[in-house]
Amino acid sequence: MKIFCWDKRGNTINSEADTGAYGEMPAISGDDSRIILGTTNCDTGVEDTNRAYDYNYNGATWELSETPLDGDAGTQYAGSVVISEQGNRLVVGAVQNSQNGSL
Repeated sequence: MKIFCWDKRGNTINSEADTGAYGEMPAISGDDSRIILGTTNCDTGVEDTNRAYDYNYNGATWELSETPLDGDAGTQYAGSVVISEQGNRLVVGAVQNSQNGSL
């Protein structure tokens, strides 16, 4: 996936091997300094694993801020992602989570 903000910013963000629909659900902060990529159908050895990847722009390249955020199998975790305008809050949806509405 390449991120463009009028012009290309930073490096190309390549997926891990077998990550399914990498970057299927992108979101970017208002100042273009942080992105989150929702990815479904990752091949992590667990059926239907989904992940969200959080990247920060350091002025030259996009850096993964931590290990990918994994969701429960079968929940469609990371099927939707949102980042606040300031880039300080992330929301990762899991539309089929059956935990009775708890977080």
